[in-house]
Amino acid sequence: MIITSLVVVNNTNTEMKINLIETAANLGLLLFNILCFNINNFMALKTIFIGLIIGITAGLLTAFIIPADFEIFVWITIIILIALYAVKSYNNRLFVKTFMNALFTGIVITSIHLIFLDHYLMNHPDEQKLLDSFGIHSDRIGLLIIAPIYWIVLGLLTGGLALLWQRFHQRKTDVGNN
Repeated sequence: MIITSLVVVNNTNTEMKINLIETAANLGLLLFNILCFNINNFMALKTIFIGLIIGITAGLLTAFIIPADFEIFVWITIIILIALYAVKSYNNRLFVKTFMNALFTGIVITSIHLIFLDHYLMNHPDEQKLLDSFGIHSDRIGLLIIAPIYWIVLGLLTGGLALLWQRFHQRKTDVGNN
């Protein structure tokens, strides 16, 4: 329904329609693949939903509202939110689960940036210069080349912060029990 309404609004721009549909389809396939591994687990659905909400919100904010100079605060907020959620939600394999959650959120953010690429690059001139320096004729492909690096960094920082919070909380609990 949302895809159809967006396509009708942009019917003069064929490339935008095709990219929007492809991005939505890829995001849907990713979501489907994640669900197939843990379809009966409510926690998995909740985690996917939280990743989608954080990713869509951050993607829209950074594409339309928040200037590039202040985008670091969005990233710090994302790292803190995902790490806090992970510490409260996961008992085992904390780093891996937090890393994957942050990676999924980064993919959602990139999908939003790809959908609204013109607005995103208009508000991020440094990223536009970086993409131009690659010599690739498509900004979308350039962004897809760069984005996984950000996803991995986001995952490592978020997973690391979750582990630190877990250890700090364990020490605090151990000290309180003695």
